[in-house]
Amino acid sequence: MQAVFIKETLRESVISDVVTFALLLFCIWFSREMGGGFWEFACVAIFIFWLSVRLPMESERIVKLHTKAEAIKWAQSLPEDAP
Repeated sequence: MQAVFIKETLRESVISDVVTFALLLFCIWFSREMGGGFWEFACVAIFIFWLSVRLPMESERIVKLHTKAEAIKWAQSLPEDAP
């Protein structure tokens, strides 16, 4: 189990994702205009990498913590370490 302390809000996350996709779309458009396929391949690879990082975060194995109080409560719920 992993704990992730989230500092960005949903709005900030959405804006970040939109900017990322806009940049990727620009690279694809530019690649098509110049007649090359390298940037198209690079953008598809970046998108697949983004999905591979983003999708596992939605699993139940990752605990999302938004505040220090939530982090302390979660930490106290863990079992004690064996000597």
